[in-house]
Amino acid sequence: MKLACVRCKHKKIKCDKGEPTCHQCITSKSDCQYVERRKKPRLVEERVAVQHLSRRLEFLEKQLVAGYQNSPISPPQMLAGDTTSPANTPLPAVVPNVASDVALMDENGQESWIYQMATHTRKGFLKANAQSPPYIDNAMSALNEALEGLGRLKVRRVEGQPNTDSLKISSAESRECVDAFLELFTAMFRVDLSHSNGFLDVDSLYNFPDVVGSPYVTLDPGLHVLYYNAIYYGLHLLHGPSDMRTQAAYLAVLNLVPAWLACKSNKDLDGWTAALTAWTAVANFDYQLSWKFHCKSCHFIKTEGIDRLDVLPAATHKEENKRNGLRSLYWHVLWCDMFFRLFYGKPSLIHYSPNNVKPPALFTPTNMRPKASQVVNSVVLIQSTVMTAEILNIIDGASPRECEESLQSKVDKYCLETEELIADWNMEQILEAQCTTTTVRHVIADYIMSMYSISIGIKRLTRRPDQERPVDEITLRAARKVVDIVLRYAVPMLTDEVNRFISMQFVNFYPFCAVFSLYEHILACTNPDECEDDLRALETIGSVMIQTSFLQANFETMAKTINALNKVSRAYQEERRKNIALLASGGVAGAQYPFTLTRSERQQDRGFNLPPSTFGGFQNPVSPRVQFPTAGFPLLPEFSGEENIQPLSFVRALENDFIGRNWHEDWWDIGGDLDHTT
Repeated sequence: MKLACVRCKHKKIKCDKGEPTCHQCITSKSDCQYVERRKKPRLVEERVAVQHLSRRLEFLEKQLVAGYQNSPISPPQMLAGDTTSPANTPLPAVVPNVASDVALMDENGQESWIYQMATHTRKGFLKANAQSPPYIDNAMSALNEALEGLGRLKVRRVEGQPNTDSLKISSAESRECVDAFLELFTAMFRVDLSHSNGFLDVDSLYNFPDVVGSPYVTLDPGLHVLYYNAIYYGLHLLHGPSDMRTQAAYLAVLNLVPAWLACKSNKDLDGWTAALTAWTAVANFDYQLSWKFHCKSCHFIKTEGIDRLDVLPAATHKEENKRNGLRSLYWHVLWCDMFFRLFYGKPSLIHYSPNNVKPPALFTPTNMRPKASQVVNSVVLIQSTVMTAEILNIIDGASPRECEESLQSKVDKYCLETEELIADWNMEQILEAQCTTTTVRHVIADYIMSMYSISIGIKRLTRRPDQERPVDEITLRAARKVVDIVLRYAVPMLTDEVNRFISMQFVNFYPFCAVFSLYEHILACTNPDECEDDLRALETIGSVMIQTSFLQANFETMAKTINALNKVSRAYQEERRKNIALLASGGVAGAQYPFTLTRSERQQDRGFNLPPSTFGGFQNPVSPRVQFPTAGFPLLPEFSGEENIQPLSFVRALENDFIGRNWHEDWWDIGGDLDHTT
């Protein structure tokens, strides 16, 4: 059945659907355009397809993580008439009941992005020096133990976890938690839930404790999940993560997820609930589970057509106001989708297309007097999101034949434009201003660190394997900015009960986006003084993480890993300084150089001075023309010229001693005229 033309539909007048122009458009001398009807799949077919794709995606992720790319095992196939096929088998619940005796998640620490990046950094240290002094070996052993503990970490286990029965909260305290949550939600999503244009009745959150369990009231399962999210954030803000009820509220959220997913309603509330729960899972280091909730929010955006929300104009002001809230959801999910790709290694689920979705309006009927901070935050966030989406589209569309230098220049331009965006809106000045409120300072710091973190992720994504320096100046500058903001603004708030929650969120995420780039810089730096400030900043970050682990127990293994990496870095720094001091004094460096040197640098830093000569001078080891400094050879036995010395045996012994000190064969080429082919 053909639809009415766009003009008749917008004006709500009868259209005769004439071709090529209807009668109404002929009369008004207007352009007549028809829109094809979208064929909606049946609900059962859509659910079957989503279930099958979810199972295939889960199988492929496990194959990639476990390194089974070459495994002969094939993914489960759908067989005709097979009632046990993935399409006909209902999806398991996201988490089983808390009373279960097994872990709540199959994923362990080895699948976390922090473990993978820390392991990559460890390999870099091992590659830099195959044989190292004992104190470096001790530091590496401590790092191996920390990584082993991180790899064994189960994100959530039943043992030692509070039961949902311990979540006893009065109605008055529940309302306090909801108030704290609403304030945080407004700052996080930039949506005032008190004027949510119909997708949420805030009074239902306040009255939830009074009506839950009543046989006369039916509550939406999504509202259950959202309510316990609000309780979790409220308890976290008011009492901190150490409160047993905080973790009990999080487990209550997970217990209610299966009933929510089984519900067939696709209300606007589902999109917000999925996006918020994904954020809650990240705060509890459930990265794999947060990815599943993010997929749920993206699925909602796709099925409800929110990614094409403004292709056609709104018919009424009421519809326009409702769209404004959905626009905020779209831009928030798009922003999170970039982080999942750049740091968690997940594929992009939302493809940005210009003009499909407008930015949220700054002026709304409920907010005709926006504050300056709201304007800055909204404009900067939308502009940064658009810039990032465009550069990711360029990276995805780059052909293998495209010049790598051309792509790198575009990436560098994007990173520099991000820095200019921060400078144009004076965000760092607002952050440092005394008149800036604490809430605004939190939001500004969050936006600055997120933009610099995305720049680091983009540079890492497009880094060439043969790149001379693994960390360029742009990446190094961004990493230092992130660490500096964490130390200057997040650390002082750890002792403040009111602002402790935001501070812990900063410490739990942003340092991991930056510290590994600093480790790579320290690894590649040949002058220890150039990276000493970076190492001190990393050591301070490690101390802050230890302090945070006292407040949040499941953060302890990650804090130990960072501190172990700091000890290895400090050991390499000390070894490097020791070698430089020995070389400057004319002695021989220690066991070997901890970092790779060029051939010219090795020739300059041999550790002893030989006069210009050919290898003929070695035929007589007691020749007065060649003077060996005995301080450089402590293991060389003393000898006198009167003893009977076999020249060839002496040279072989000297050669073995050099090889034992890890001397390279090209160091023997003193005159530069040795033919290695002979």
